[in-house]
Amino acid sequence: MHATIRRPRGRPRRNDPTGIAPVEPPPCSRDEALAAFVDEEYAFRLVVALRWPGGIACPHCQGADPGYLTTRQIWKCRVPECRRQFSVRVDTLLEDSPIPLGQWLFTLWLFANEPNGISSYSLRELLGVTQKTGWLMLRRIRIATERASLHCLAGDDDRARFLMLARTVLGVPRNQILQEDPPSGDAHANRPGGRRHSGLSPGRISEPIGLTYT
Repeated sequence: MHATIRRPRGRPRRNDPTGIAPVEPPPCSRDEALAAFVDEEYAFRLVVALRWPGGIACPHCQGADPGYLTTRQIWKCRVPECRRQFSVRVDTLLEDSPIPLGQWLFTLWLFANEPNGISSYSLRELLGVTQKTGWLMLRRIRIATERASLHCLAGDDDRARFLMLARTVLGVPRNQILQEDPPSGDAHANRPGGRRHSGLSPGRISEPIGLTYT
């Protein structure tokens, strides 16, 4: 099924992801995912659809039908008491991250579907990021799954598992993820690649990392 972005009312505006056609379904295979998520416009539209399947709402006051600023790809709440601006990243694990949305989506796809998990070293080779950056990305995803109590993924195929994971982690507020920052004195927790228990299933450590299937 297509992931549809609905606009409650008003006339669709050009390049406004709240009023244009449904987003194409996410890819089914690793190679398709790698090719599809290079397109940042598609990645942006998909993240919008995953986060707000019933229509975009202000994350600060839940006001519906916000105005869209095309040149900046952000929205502005129309509720008089709010009127705040927000992006698709606000109050998610993506906030304050300089990593492109497409790379985040590909990492989520790997996290959901790689049978043996995915390591920060693999992300360094696949995405061209540093190993430390890859480790931090995986750590945010792991914490989000823990906060959402998601320990296994149901689904008959790679697409279904990716969608389940992406929708879940995008729904975890950013402050719940930041609360898990390791204490400064914990050398193993602070060092990328440190053998720190993942918390996903007994006997697993932070690298490789992933979820079990049902």
